Amino acid sequence: VEDERGNVIVSNNSVSVRSLDLEATTKLVEVLIKVVESGTGTRARLPGIPVAGKTGTADDGRDLWFVGFT
Repeated sequence: VEDERGNVIVSNNSVSVRSLDLEATTKLVEVLIKVVESGTGTRARLPGIPVAGKTGTADDGRDLWFVGFT
């Protein structure tokens, strides 16, 4: 963060650390995309936008909830 004269007021030297395995996360997202493309979450599709998510279904097969991301 700099002030109006360009003097540094705060410097953040944070270090990024991968917290999730990249291959496992990629596979999980692929599964969640299929939920929206051809599974119980098809009503969440958005034209031209990749959507992934998870539905919660009742015993009679009706969707009770959906959590997703784009």
